[in-house]
Amino acid sequence: MRRVLAALMAVGRSMRAPAPPPDGADLVVCLSCGADCACPIDWSKVDETHRWIRLRCGACGVWCDVVVDRHEAAELDRELDLQAAEIERSVRRLDRRRMESELATLIRALERDLIDPSSFAGGQA
Repeated sequence: MRRVLAALMAVGRSMRAPAPPPDGADLVVCLSCGADCACPIDWSKVDETHRWIRLRCGACGVWCDVVVDRHEAAELDRELDLQAAEIERSVRRLDRRRMESELATLIRALERDLIDPSSFAGGQA
């Protein structure tokens, strides 16, 4: 009988074991659609060690409130910095492609004598 009780208590302990808290980087993953588009919309300090964060998924629009410790909040901040840096690199790359395309168009127009310096005089000839 004691073995059965010990086994039941062990099962009960394993069932009550808390799930590990989400990693700060995982907070950007939407619990609804799974996209890594969740973004903090609002946040505040709960106490010295915890932060309340309201997240919104940019992909599906679902809102989620979470309370995390300050280390997870810092990890979320680092993840958002990484994502912002990636966006910035993409914007620079796209802007460079756009400028290269505009320059190629300008060069072709100059080569075909479609434009000359007076084309850039602001309407004054």
